[in-house]
Amino acid sequence: MKNRPRNRILFTYASLRAITCTLCALFLLAPEVRSQTLTFARIENSPDQYIASKLLKQIYQQLNIDIRIRALPGKRSLLESSKGLVDGEVQRIYEIGPQYPDLIRVPTSFIQWKAAVFAKDHDFKINGWHDLQNYKVAMIRGMKYAELGILKGSLQRVLVLDDREAMMTALHMGVVDLAVSSKFSGQLQLKKMGIHTIYPLSPPLQMGKLYHYLHKKHATLVPKVDAIIQAMRSNGELKKLQHTYVSRMLAAVSLSATSE
Repeated sequence: MKNRPRNRILFTYASLRAITCTLCALFLLAPEVRSQTLTFARIENSPDQYIASKLLKQIYQQLNIDIRIRALPGKRSLLESSKGLVDGEVQRIYEIGPQYPDLIRVPTSFIQWKAAVFAKDHDFKINGWHDLQNYKVAMIRGMKYAELGILKGSLQRVLVLDDREAMMTALHMGVVDLAVSSKFSGQLQLKKMGIHTIYPLSPPLQMGKLYHYLHKKHATLVPKVDAIIQAMRSNGELKKLQHTYVSRMLAAVSLSATSE
């Protein structure tokens, strides 16, 4: 009878040790089950990037990974992500890849985008960047597609501003002739400002796909994220979510304008 407590203690110790070893093994063998938190950079004051951030959270949720978003100026965003100070970029154009070798492009695009030329006193058909050569054009600092387009079109008179509000103000005041922006972000900014005399020219200046980028330290995640994007594109979930987020942003701006 006196040995029973000792046996019970030994049994309990052995059981706890076995359970601990089993849990450790599962932890090591199945790292994808563990919850992670990653931080991605996006361009500040960009509705398009905000929408992409919301989509990206849904994508990573499928992998049991939480993500945080840091809104930064365009150039600083790429600097921090390429140095590994954050875990990657929410979205960027395809051409970013060769320029920043420490960032790995997830192969499948998860969102599409349109760049437009906004005008107040001019109306002409857009065939490409070269059509803007005779005008003074405003763009936002750090927008890589605009930087590449300006070089491609050999534009000489370019005003670089810090944000979309300043750009649309310059266009409205006649400081510049034209402004280049993503179509959705530009239209949303004009709606916020209550400006109805500026409009996007047709057709869009540029159309393309946007990609998520991971720092090279997360190379093993690339195929997993790509598989989720492919699945969510195939079943239409990404398109449905994007439509929902865009509608909510437009409704919020309309409500704000009504209440003022």
